[in-house]
Amino acid sequence: MTAVTFDVRDLAPADRAEALRAAVGPSVLWVDVDHHAAGAIAARGLIRQVGGLTQFSARTTPLTVRRTPRQTRDGSETRLVLAVQRSGTATVVQNGREAVVRPGDLVLVDSSRPFTAVNANGTHHHYFCLPRAGLALPDRLLGRITATRLGPANPVAALAAAHLSRLADSRALPESPAVQRLDRSTVELVRAVIATQLGAADLARGPLEDTLALRIMEHARRRIDDPALNAVRIAGEFGISVRRLYAVLARSDIELGDWIRARRLEACRADLADPHKLRQTVASVARGHGFTDASHFGRLFKETYGIPPGEWRARSRPADGTRA
Repeated sequence: MTAVTFDVRDLAPADRAEALRAAVGPSVLWVDVDHHAAGAIAARGLIRQVGGLTQFSARTTPLTVRRTPRQTRDGSETRLVLAVQRSGTATVVQNGREAVVRPGDLVLVDSSRPFTAVNANGTHHHYFCLPRAGLALPDRLLGRITATRLGPANPVAALAAAHLSRLADSRALPESPAVQRLDRSTVELVRAVIATQLGAADLARGPLEDTLALRIMEHARRRIDDPALNAVRIAGEFGISVRRLYAVLARSDIELGDWIRARRLEACRADLADPHKLRQTVASVARGHGFTDASHFGRLFKETYGIPPGEWRARSRPADGTRA
């Protein structure tokens, strides 16, 4: 599916509600949408295919979304929809449960059953649709997990939210040769979230093992600015040996030390070019991204980018010397 962007603000107010419904229905799910302020409807977003996942990202004004009993019998493939809440608060109701989800939370709904989602103050969401059969989980378990807040109390859910958010924000990903492998890892990560949330140890064991490299890298990204981040510490936090850590990452062609160093250097390079951070010294910028030795940082920066960090900052400064 070709990526489709939409922005109903370009349309006459009277046409916006139906335009949003028509954009979402064929490729995501058919739902009824009630806008809380009909004369001021605004919604913009993106629909695209990422491997076997359908991504729907949207920013909207306040609305209520309902999938009706009639729509659940429309003959379409049964899908699970995993929502990543980026901003605002939503209330999701399905199977007699109600979940209030906040930024950073996940929530799952099943297209084969009616559900309601209320976004009272407008929201920013990423939705990922996947075939229900793809998770290979029993119906009895899926029936227990819908409309459940999957939040920071479940560390696997927190890592999955970060992974899915970055997946949604990556513009080049659908064309990447690695997308199919990432697709499978993402589905396994969702399985791991569900199994761990429900305490189903037997079902969690396989997905947790299959997604170990992905979870290690998400963990490292979240702590990339910590000077103490290293293989020994990460291995200890995952309860594995350093040798196994390196072996797991090697299967994904990742050399941990090089990866950490490259991400930190990229962050420093961006900060040094930021006109709003001119008052920070080069050493302060380096410390903020995990480099404790300014001289060592300077050498690494020059080896990587061919220019000392101070000179890079000077060249990046606006020509008139003012701040942007």
